[in-house]
Amino acid sequence: MIWLGALLATAIHFIPFAAVHGRALLWLSIPLILNSIAGLLLPEIPFYVFGMLDGFIKLLFGMALLMSPQPVYSER
Repeated sequence: MIWLGALLATAIHFIPFAAVHGRALLWLSIPLILNSIAGLLLPEIPFYVFGMLDGFIKLLFGMALLMSPQPVYSER
């Protein structure tokens, strides 16, 4: 349960980062929060399942962010 709480805290902390790093982190936080809450509500399923799913979600979003086009910077 402690690790699921840590994963939930990590997922929640992506929400304020969305203001700085872009809307993608907001979309990343939603499945991570749902995964952590599901793990807390379903204690009969081993943590390994939810931990692997958490890592898989983060890898998918990471790959999507790496493949996205570079942002355009404007000069002030």
